[in-house]
Amino acid sequence: ESLRRELEAAETIQQQLLVKDFSIVGEADIYAENTAHHKIGGDYYDVIPRAESGFFVCIADVAGKGIAAALLMSNLQANLRALILSENTLEDVVKKLHILLMDVTQGEKFVTFFLAHVRYAKGEIDYINAGHTQHIRGDQMTELGAMTIPLGMMDLPPFEEGHIKFDPGDLLFLYTDGLVEQMNDDGEMYGEERTKAELKVHANKSSHDIVQHFTEVYAEFAGKA
Repeated sequence: ESLRRELEAAETIQQQLLVKDFSIVGEADIYAENTAHHKIGGDYYDVIPRAESGFFVCIADVAGKGIAAALLMSNLQANLRALILSENTLEDVVKKLHILLMDVTQGEKFVTFFLAHVRYAKGEIDYINAGHTQHIRGDQMTELGAMTIPLGMMDLPPFEEGHIKFDPGDLLFLYTDGLVEQMNDDGEMYGEERTKAELKVHANKSSHDIVQHFTEVYAEFAGKA
């Protein structure tokens, strides 16, 4: 009973660490949800405005589940925000996070990580993708390919930032593998093809409605699995 109460308190604190007020970025329609498999876990998202230079959006997934992953997630969050608000470049942020994670975990844990800088004035998104699949929808569906390996597992190879133009109304859809790797009662995975198909149909809705739709579809697909 004591352990259960401690886990519930940890779950509350972890949820409080995640952004809930998305109005901090006035010109973008943003919404996100985090549902952990074991009450608390290593999935993480963030939205960080930086004065006139637009805002940063991040999604990450610490390998493993439970308390150890949650501790590493909170460490990642604190360091990411400090690095961004100190006006480091995207490349510097990712390299410094990688070094910090290596120092903490000694290469025994890794983090898949996506970080983008959305710049309103130029209509551009600069991003570094370390092991995630993300979709952006304008006139067509585009996957933002992996630019480097996950952070914290070995020396990072040389990598470059990705760049993509965006227009008003374009959608950036970010998710961790908890969505696409969910199994149903028949042992099938939800998969990326179902994700893309649903996204194409519902992409013109608000970000909140899109996330809510996926939450419902996900639960229906999972059944009792």
